[in-house]
Amino acid sequence: GGRLGLEPSWTAHLDPARLREGGVAGAWLNLAGPLHPVDELAFIGALGVEVGAMEVLTSGPEGEEGDDGLRSVLVLAPTEKGVGVEASVEAGTPAFSLRVQQVPLTAAPFFASLEEVVQRNLRMRATPHKARLSPAAAAAAGAPTASTSHVPGLLALPEELPEAAKALALAAGAASEGDGGEPAGEEVDEEHGNAMWTLQALGNEGMFKHASLVPLMHSAIAAALSQTLASSSPLLAADKLAAAAFDGLTKQLGVGAADLPEDLRRAMPREREDIAEAVLEWVGAGGGWHRRTPSTLPRKGSEEAFGRYMRAKWLQTKLDLLTAVSLHNRQSRQ
Repeated sequence: GGRLGLEPSWTAHLDPARLREGGVAGAWLNLAGPLHPVDELAFIGALGVEVGAMEVLTSGPEGEEGDDGLRSVLVLAPTEKGVGVEASVEAGTPAFSLRVQQVPLTAAPFFASLEEVVQRNLRMRATPHKARLSPAAAAAAGAPTASTSHVPGLLALPEELPEAAKALALAAGAASEGDGGEPAGEEVDEEHGNAMWTLQALGNEGMFKHASLVPLMHSAIAAALSQTLASSSPLLAADKLAAAAFDGLTKQLGVGAADLPEDLRRAMPREREDIAEAVLEWVGAGGGWHRRTPSTLPRKGSEEAFGRYMRAKWLQTKLDLLTAVSLHNRQSRQ
């Protein structure tokens, strides 16, 4: 996934089993996300993935204070698959749509103005040749990437995660029931499998964004209180309750699983206190960092702001360890 400072920008999900089934295991894949600026790429639970090439675009001198480098432009781009689009594509007519898009200044070379298109007599393609495009240009032009083409085992999730999760849950439930509870055929089985994997990817994304930690921790706190009341023991002090809830959280995520990769098995006991500190600080703030913590590196900020940012980035690396454990155990349960 890509991050800009403390905030996630995009994610791409790989399923090794589906990649093997689709015959693309070992192939080079374009994992370029949307044209959003990032300053960090995180590879979590991606044992065996090799980086073949990386294109880095840098911005020029910083603009005015508060300028994020994004501009709203009207883009004519290939339309993603949807109602009526398949028929248009099958008929040989490329489908394009106009949309307003936030574009970073660094991506300007990968866009062509309407005037340039007319003057140079450029042809418009719904599916540009991948071999002729760099990853960034492919993402800008709509070439097959993690988010614009169907590669078995490669998935980029939509930004509207809550609505997508609801729709996918309904689709998965309907496909699993079929007519009279019997499988409704290979197509439904495949659709059900795709929906279930997408739901799993949604859960993985929730861990990558740390959004899942709040409900998981609240559930662990409720379990600890329930156990205390059931045993007629005195109520735990706040610090002991937090420690008991953190123990419950780590058990739920499978931190002690015997089949964890060796590096994770070594790291979790060593980093346990720091991970607990990161979780308690994140959950204590309601699912975020301290309100005075800058979300991006404060290049022109005070020493205090810089210190707050660096501390949050350090704590984020501890939360990423929990994400790695969660991703591994989710994959193992498939």
